[in-house]
Amino acid sequence: MRVSPGRILAVTVGLVLTGAICGAILGGLSSVVEITAERGLVMLRAWLMVFTLGAFFGAIVGAVLTPLLAWIFLRRVSLARAIGQTALGVIVGVVIAAVFQPAFGVFYGVVGFVVAAVWLWLSTRRTASATSHPI
Repeated sequence: MRVSPGRILAVTVGLVLTGAICGAILGGLSSVVEITAERGLVMLRAWLMVFTLGAFFGAIVGAVLTPLLAWIFLRRVSLARAIGQTALGVIVGVVIAAVFQPAFGVFYGVVGFVVAAVWLWLSTRRTASATSHPI
């Protein structure tokens, strides 16, 4: 099956935009959680600045990692499932960091994103191979 370069470009641009939007939201929330867990509720006065910086970083990371991981690992995963489960991976990573190592919240969030993408790839491959070979 041949796919046109224009279609590949359009899908990639869509993935970049989706990754930037989701990354901005999750990055902003992750930064607020990280700062609050690390320094306490006193930092909530500066939540807008913290959210904005986290959103900026999250948008960049999301715009870069989303198309990369989508083309490598998530080609056979539905868009809703890919967005939902990778976002859940980010949230789980940030919560784990908030409990154990608050200073590494962003790092744990990115790791959670990558782990969720790899998990989706592995579970989709296992499901596809199980259903493609009838007994």
